[in-house]
Amino acid sequence: MTAATAPQVPPPVLEDAVTRCKTIVYKNRIRLKEFFVDFDKLRCGQVRSNHFVTAMSIAGLDRYMSPEEILVLSEGYKVEDGAPPDLVEYRKFVEDVDRVFTLKGLETDPLKEVPAEPLHLLDKQRYQRSARRLEGDKDCGVEDVLFRVSDIVRKRGVLVKPMFDDAAADNHSSKVVGHVTRNQFAQCLNVKLNLELEPEEVDLLAEKFGQSDYPEMVNYVAFANTVDPREEPFDPYKLR
Repeated sequence: MTAATAPQVPPPVLEDAVTRCKTIVYKNRIRLKEFFVDFDKLRCGQVRSNHFVTAMSIAGLDRYMSPEEILVLSEGYKVEDGAPPDLVEYRKFVEDVDRVFTLKGLETDPLKEVPAEPLHLLDKQRYQRSARRLEGDKDCGVEDVLFRVSDIVRKRGVLVKPMFDDAAADNHSSKVVGHVTRNQFAQCLNVKLNLELEPEEVDLLAEKFGQSDYPEMVNYVAFANTVDPREEPFDPYKLR
């Protein structure tokens, strides 16, 4: 009796790899060009293939894409026409990916038709209150913690979001838009905000506002939208 052979996984194709890269870049608001320019000393729009892989890693793409997908991208954008075999035309690659944000050349042709926002790429719940339900009694427990935190910040008259904004802007942060690491999240809660939460309560909040595609990160914008006091609409007639 022979062991069943594992199904062969087809190699990624260039179009699929570019689409996946666009999805990640769009959701995380990553500007890829800045990660390549340091390797392009001559500003010619080309880097060596090993530098292409390194730049993708620095940008954090290797957390979401497989080495095979990144290799397909480097092979797909290799420079031809007699150039050294290991040069990659990163400028063309970045232009193709950045079309997910806008079209190039709009400053010279402002009437050019711009495609609608690619709804299939953007998670509309990303910056809203978390819709994630936790298992068992966890959901009731996290609601109790959220109620207590909301009550504390309301009584103190403080906003939690600016505290997390500072942490997210730190040079050592992972630079995922609207997110901080679990350690940063806990530090902001118990050090900067002095909420004196138990480790189990912090874990509940981190799980509630975590993301399935990068579970080590916490969506602090959604957390702030949940606990920060709502601003009253401005009524100029009340000033009279």
